[in-house]
Amino acid sequence: MKQRLKLFFAFLRGLKGHLVDTSITMDRSYIEDWDGRFDVTNEQRNTKRRSLPSHFEKFIEELIKNHMDDFYEYLDLDWDEYWYLNIEIRPFENRIVFTSSCKIENRESFKYDTYYRDMSKESKESILSFYEVNEDLAKFEFDFYGRWDDGQIYDLELDGRAIRTTNQMDEDLWLITNELMQQITNTQYWNTEAGAEGTITVWGDSIFVKGFTRDQDYEPTDMKLEINLDTYQ
Repeated sequence: MKQRLKLFFAFLRGLKGHLVDTSITMDRSYIEDWDGRFDVTNEQRNTKRRSLPSHFEKFIEELIKNHMDDFYEYLDLDWDEYWYLNIEIRPFENRIVFTSSCKIENRESFKYDTYYRDMSKESKESILSFYEVNEDLAKFEFDFYGRWDDGQIYDLELDGRAIRTTNQMDEDLWLITNELMQQITNTQYWNTEAGAEGTITVWGDSIFVKGFTRDQDYEPTDMKLEINLDTYQ
């Protein structure tokens, strides 16, 4: 492996490549998408995109396979099995640096208070339906989540007593949830992509919402794995 690494660096130096880099889309431990092409940048910072001979391309694939366990130490694939492997080669320094990025979920908590009188006619009717059926009801509370254009209502409690919801209750509670979350996020489509979850409490004329919104995006990991001629004896 060390001799092959020497030949690889020597070939790139022959291309006047002071920086040679590429990015590969990975599906866990497999290469999902890669055109086999590298950006070769010379000392004057002029860059040409080019393919390398097939045996060097296979050499890169072998390096990736050999170091996959090292890569995994920096990856969080809970949110997406796809991740990006970036390869930066410094031929005149005899070193290769692997970095990566994967999808990360960030959460932002919120609290929001409003009043029955400020809700739409449809939501007011949905709220009233719970008080009309339960004459002595002081408050009702339930949890919700919405993501990827879907959502659910669960854990409904009437004055602290757990209630199994009917289809109509689910529809009424979702209507209330949807209106409140549109107000909180200032968007009609709050439950697309990573969405949000939380708890809604309706207590007489007062309405309290608490929870968190989610956002998912690809972000760099802490990985900065270097391979050089001392790596292989």
